[in-house]
Amino acid sequence: AAKALLAGHGLTGHLPSGEVVVGLYPPGFSALLAPLVWLWPHTFVPLRLLSVLAYAGIFPLTWLLLGRRRWGFAPRVAVLVALALGPPLATYGSMVMAEAPFVDALLLLLLALDRWMDDPRVLSRLAVAVVGLAGSVVWLKEAGLGLIAGLFLWLLLGRHPRRLARATVLAAGVGASAHVTVVTTANVRGKPAMLLFRVPNERAHALTTKVEVQFPQTHPIAAVTVPRVAGWRHRVRVLDGIVDTITWTSGAIR
Repeated sequence: AAKALLAGHGLTGHLPSGEVVVGLYPPGFSALLAPLVWLWPHTFVPLRLLSVLAYAGIFPLTWLLLGRRRWGFAPRVAVLVALALGPPLATYGSMVMAEAPFVDALLLLLLALDRWMDDPRVLSRLAVAVVGLAGSVVWLKEAGLGLIAGLFLWLLLGRHPRRLARATVLAAGVGASAHVTVVTTANVRGKPAMLLFRVPNERAHALTTKVEVQFPQTHPIAAVTVPRVAGWRHRVRVLDGIVDTITWTSGAIR
């Protein structure tokens, strides 16, 4: 996927199974790897080094987080030893996988959230940090959607005006970062191009049942071919010979 980004194909490359990359993985980890692949295209060593560094970062971040929870020295040491002896975490640190950076981003999010909750100001640099880290958690792994939804509900359950305001800021910021994204092949003026739309469901208790894409008239598209998507119907609206919108209905994204 990182090579696809560098080649200008976006994330529309296909796996050996025939599935499109962006249909299986969020693009955050691929974007993180892309600079390393560009600098060292013929070796996996920098990619593995990134995983090792991300793995190593889990330990001081966990230490800091437990310290903010007022855990004593001995319990914190015990937790770090348990993490170090855990085979799954060691696997994440030795292979090129999104899990170790994902855990780092999650720990940084929790640390920033602690400080944000202590700050009387709802809108501050800490709020920007929380929203940015929450977005990175979602873009690194789809599992982040459930975690951020849980964080949003935790803020709502506080039933305090300031917590409700923080929940609104979080939902608005992450919703903007996790909204509809478009990946395209490298295209040349006057030649065909492929656009792949990625649509996440942004609420754990709701469904996305309609998707509408509007094309800018400043860059007119004369014609489109829309593949069938199981369970969905689509309608193409054309104005004055130019594609205006494509609307998908009758389906559900959970």
